[in-house]
Amino acid sequence: MSTNTSNISGNSDEIAINRKGISLATAIGMLPDASYGKTSIGMATASFRGATSFAMGISTKSSNGFSARVAASSAGGENLVGGAVGFEF
Repeated sequence: MSTNTSNISGNSDEIAINRKGISLATAIGMLPDASYGKTSIGMATASFRGATSFAMGISTKSSNGFSARVAASSAGGENLVGGAVGFEF
């Protein structure tokens, strides 16, 4: 019986972390993208089944096709950081 109880408790912890992960990724995805020749600094928030997160990021697009983005989000002790660069031709 105690083994089953600890398995359920472990599953509950995993579910909470998964909910935070979904919220973290959604908040980063909601950040605004910069227009060509501009730089954008943005903030976003998201919530999924009780897990709420906050994200901040910076995005830039040059008029010659180069783009870059860096972002981070946080939810209840869990953090997510990402970055990307690209070139459009």
